Amino acid sequence: MAEMRAKAEPRERIDPAAVRINQMLTAGMIVSTAAAAIMLFAGGWYRADWLIMLGIVILAGAFARGCLMLPAHRPGKKRSRLLKGFQKYRLSGMILAFFYLAMLVFTIVKRKEGFFYPLPVMIITVLYAVFRIAALVLDMRLFAKTEGPYTAGLRILDLEDAVLSVLLIIHVIAAALSGAFVASGFLWIFTAIVSVLLLAVSAYMVVFAEGEIRYYSA
Repeated sequence: MAEMRAKAEPRERIDPAAVRINQMLTAGMIVSTAAAAIMLFAGGWYRADWLIMLGIVILAGAFARGCLMLPAHRPGKKRSRLLKGFQKYRLSGMILAFFYLAMLVFTIVKRKEGFFYPLPVMIITVLYAVFRIAALVLDMRLFAKTEGPYTAGLRILDLEDAVLSVLLIIHVIAAALSGAFVASGFLWIFTAIVSVLLLAVSAYMVVFAEGEIRYYSA
């Protein structure tokens, strides 16, 4: 009986919510890493700077998700867990803010160039966008009543990825209508606006986390 209790005890300490959060984060990391690898390869193959920039941004999103991974056992006091969680939340926001700023600068500098989406990249982009939008809906339903830095961070990351996905779908539609290459001033302006929006949300993550960290550090 003692051995059975000893074997069962670790399972009882596992937090089911933490496991679900980690599963969603891991799935997002895998999909983002795969999509980023394809974008980077295609960008190098076709010498398309935008695809390289896009691959880097998507890869940064995968890394930001990795920063939000939490221990399934979640040991320690609640206050210390929240403090550590908001520190990870802040780090994720800082990573995203840096790369969305880079995306904005790239958009401004390269505004006279066009977007290039060959057919294989169009297909991958649409599949990635559909996954991201579906993940946002699923996570909103699964963690609607769950509070804390990890679920809050997951929802914001999903929201940012969904917004980026909508932008990419618009890019792909415009590229498909023009034969893979599209040079549109309006599309560059719209991309810059979305970059500013994503940068602002990421900066909000950092500012909000700073306030929470000060509170739980006191």
